[in-house]
Amino acid sequence: MNTDSTTGAAPDTLKLDDLYTLEALVAASPNGALSITNLRWQLRHRHETGLDACVVSNGKQLLISKSRYERWLVTRIERSIRTNGAAA
Repeated sequence: MNTDSTTGAAPDTLKLDDLYTLEALVAASPNGALSITNLRWQLRHRHETGLDACVVSNGKQLLISKSRYERWLVTRIERSIRTNGAAA
């Protein structure tokens, strides 16, 4: 069993302080890197892009794991670089 040695929790366990509303995630992004419009588009297509692994449904409200979202975004950026680099 793989656990985090500092907390004893599994490394991919969601923590409440890691869950953000759309507005809070946008507000927490550095230099305005995220917009509500862009995030809503990503959420609408989350099942196609794999973003659904970052989202928790709380009734009608969607909460986003900031750490999982950041990993998802880095993966998308790296994939884009590989794809565009191969085409160049």
